[in-house]
Amino acid sequence: MSYLLDALKQSSQDQGAAQVGLAAQAQYSQQKDLQFYRRLVVTLGLVLTLIVGFLAGKWYQEWSMNKQLMTANTLVVPVRTEIAPSANENIKVPADVPQTSSKSLEPVTQPEVVTKPVKEQLVEDYSQYKVVGKPLEQPSAVPAAELAAVPDTLKAAFAQAVAQTENQQEYEVTQGSSTSSRVQPLELLPDVILARVPSLRYQAHIYATQADKRWIRINNRDLYEGDMLDNLKIIEIAPEQTVMNMDGYQFSLAAMQDFR
Repeated sequence: MSYLLDALKQSSQDQGAAQVGLAAQAQYSQQKDLQFYRRLVVTLGLVLTLIVGFLAGKWYQEWSMNKQLMTANTLVVPVRTEIAPSANENIKVPADVPQTSSKSLEPVTQPEVVTKPVKEQLVEDYSQYKVVGKPLEQPSAVPAAELAAVPDTLKAAFAQAVAQTENQQEYEVTQGSSTSSRVQPLELLPDVILARVPSLRYQAHIYATQADKRWIRINNRDLYEGDMLDNLKIIEIAPEQTVMNMDGYQFSLAAMQDFR
């Protein structure tokens, strides 16, 4: 009889242990499922944060580029003319010109201006170039009493200068192409791309209507459209900037602006 009781007790203990084991296994499974769902929620949150950050950065880049294009200043190319005396003509001169007699005038030797050409034996046709900006305002008229006291030689020199300016051709205002207005500035590139851009020292920027007449000088090198500077390729030389390409990334660098 005692053996039977012992067997029943042992069976009861085994059933209790089995139930405890099943409960522990169920609790462990619930903890694993809970950890999985927590990790899934954290991962989805990180992905959503990255997407929102990317869209916000893209919107900020477009807004900043549009703002820079709207506030960009125009470049003015000044035109110098030399005044040479000629025959006497009726002209108008400013009132602050001192009254001197024609006998006291002496010839003045103009200093010779020596210009260093960019390239040897290169003759440029400057009629193809354009001027960016607005024309100068015309001077106001001078009273006849003050004009009568001006020497004839000075009147003739002024008339010659007016005649030379009237014969000059008009220039058009230049505009950038769709490529130069679409690319983003160099400063807005990611830091990983900026680290690969070499140091640039902008020394000259010449723009012409003909593409083969445009050239820039960076790091003591004369570059035309299509030339390479280290790992940079010159795509387009626009009136106010230069479009470059580096490993598939296109960006613009403002004229006469150094980098680093």
